[in-house]
Parts: sequence; structure tokens; C-alpha cells
Amino acid sequence: MSKELVAATFEVKRFHIMEAFKRDPGSISAPLAFAYDKRIAPIEHNHGVIEAYGFDPFDAVYVVNNDMMKKIADHLNKLWMAEDWEALKFSNLEDAFGGYKTMRMELVYAINYFKLCALFDDAFFAAVMKMAPSEASGIKRPYGPNDVYLD
Repeated sequence: MSKELVAATFEVKRFHIMEAFKRDPGSISAPLAFAYDKRIAPIEHNHGVIEAYGFDPFDAVYVVNNDMMKKIADHLNKLWMAEDWEALKFSNLEDAFGGYKTMRMELVYAINYFKLCALFDDAFFAAVMKMAPSEASGIKRPYGPNDVYLD
């Protein structure tokens, strides 16, 4: 299947997920809606599709694909388990993933997704947010139906 067709199929699914979340927030989890909103691989929510097909059919069209989400999660988990609060500062995370602004929004979206999934504790997020850029301010906020724009 062409990448264009996969992307079009993803956008249809994305719209339906976001519309359902906006209409009935209890029907879809906030982290899943957020992942589709930002077009990132929902690695905590796509186990069923990977088990069924052996892969995520939308991996090629995510802004942050499954492999990168796993790399980010593994890196964050390693630093968190070591309680390396200095290395968890956002600027240091940027350095670890290509340098200043190379993957800034991808990191912001991934970390926000992990926060919505409650994968890390408050000390972790306090370290990440220490001197974080303004683009990362959304990490501190919940994600709800009012954050969904269907236009």
C-alpha cells in the first residue's frame, strides 16, 4: 500500500478518534486521543494491533514512530531509575536526541504522552520541566476534549 494511502487512512482514523473523544471523553483515553492528535505512535495503546498484524500499519506516517517512542521511553526510564535529575533536564534530553531544537516538539509530545499515561512520577516531571522551553509548558496540563480541534 502506498504511503499516501496509509496516511489518508490514518487521518480518517485520527478524525474518528478525536471526534469520539470530544463527544464522549469516557469512550477513549486521553493519552490515546493525544497521541493521535499529535500524530505520534501510541506505544502504550497499540499492543493489540501489533499482536494482530505483527506491526503497526501507521508506523510510517507517525511524526514520532514506534521505534523512536521506545528509544525515548527507554532513555527516560533509565535516567529516572538512576535518579539522574540533571540528565533529565529538558535541554540535556534535547542534547541526547540530536541537539538544540533538532527534535524539540517530538520530545515534548512524547513526554506529554508519557505523563498522560502516568508512566513516571512527579520528581521525574519536575526534573524534565526545570528550565524547559516554553514549548514544553503543555506537559504540565491535562488533555481533555476542549484541547481537540477538528478543523
